Amino acid sequence: MSHSAEIQESERGVFSFHGIIGFAIAVTLLLSILVGLSIWGLNVQQSQATNVYTIDTIHNLKTIDESNKDSYKLIKE
Repeated sequence: MSHSAEIQESERGVFSFHGIIGFAIAVTLLLSILVGLSIWGLNVQQSQATNVYTIDTIHNLKTIDESNKDSYKLIKE
């Protein structure tokens, strides 16, 4: 037989890397990434929920200006 890029009949299998095991590895990897990013997002949300800030001189803010960062002040508890 020729050595082509196609999978030969003798190399096919349900439990090969291209079968159920490969599918399970891909699904497990994607679900673990989803869980990791969800936990990370919840932790960031919980830490920032108590991070209160105020904006002084709100009427003097410009649309795009680096001096706006001086008006942003964190309120420390």
